[in-house]
Amino acid sequence: MSTAQTVDSFGPEVGQLLSLVQATSEVREHLDLVDSARFGNAIVLQAAVADLEGCVEALAEFAGGSRLPSLRALEQTVSNTPNRELAMSLASTVRSNIRRISEQSDALAIELRQLLADTRDVLSVATGSTGTYDSHGRTTVGQLRRDRGLA
Repeated sequence: MSTAQTVDSFGPEVGQLLSLVQATSEVREHLDLVDSARFGNAIVLQAAVADLEGCVEALAEFAGGSRLPSLRALEQTVSNTPNRELAMSLASTVRSNIRRISEQSDALAIELRQLLADTRDVLSVATGSTGTYDSHGRTTVGQLRRDRGLA
């Protein structure tokens, strides 16, 4: 018996929940990939972010495009069927994935902002920045910073 036949035998609600589990799991996996690529070179990070955007768009199309009912509505639909426990387990997995996606996204956004601030600090020290001019309008300190940055 194939997987498609097995899912169909449980009903459309269970199939929708299973699709949501797969879609949210894929987003989580790609968030992990972005997280691991954050210290890599820019091209790798950009590719990981592009892949993540694709997964998020696919999830949005799946949830919005099919006019998918809410998890609560799906749970209520199967509450009096033999597939109740399976549906509740799948809905719990979806909720867990969504919660983890939210936590990972927040943590990754903070980390990337810190890395951006660190990069800007290094760039500022290496090239001199506004506020490094002396009282005569010269960039003496800025030139020292540029020399150190190039060395």
